[in-house]
Amino acid sequence: SCNLKMANNIQTLKDRIKVLEVAKSKLSRDWFEVEREKTKLLSAIENLPIGFLILDDYNKITLKNKAARDILDQGNSGDWTIDTLQNRLVKVYDLKKDITNCLRERIHIGPVEIPFDKKTIRIFISPIIILKKGLTVPGSILLIEDVTKDSAMVG
Repeated sequence: SCNLKMANNIQTLKDRIKVLEVAKSKLSRDWFEVEREKTKLLSAIENLPIGFLILDDYNKITLKNKAARDILDQGNSGDWTIDTLQNRLVKVYDLKKDITNCLRERIHIGPVEIPFDKKTIRIFISPIIILKKGLTVPGSILLIEDVTKDSAMVG
């Protein structure tokens, strides 16, 4: 009877191991799928013809695409922040105030057209809202477009 009990325990362990192995292989497939989708999304964002910035809730830039770097960099090092951007807009536009309003009020802001260096840029700010109303907004998105040519045609 002791041997039978031990055999049953071994079989139960084997069954549990099998269940865990199946779960592990499903998880790794799901993980791979998520990684693949993330890679596709990041690649799409990087190749957008419009400037795209993701900010966290402390206004730290967590992602910026090539178009944003091209529009805003103007030969600078590329290691800019919302503060350095605000300094370049100081007499023209209160970017930080609008980002704060966007997060606090959960509203879209823009389009706002402003002179920037020798260009005219158009900015949209949107909150990133996840799931429930009660949760804090985890950040915002800035879309930036170079509309210099459009403005020149109008003016």
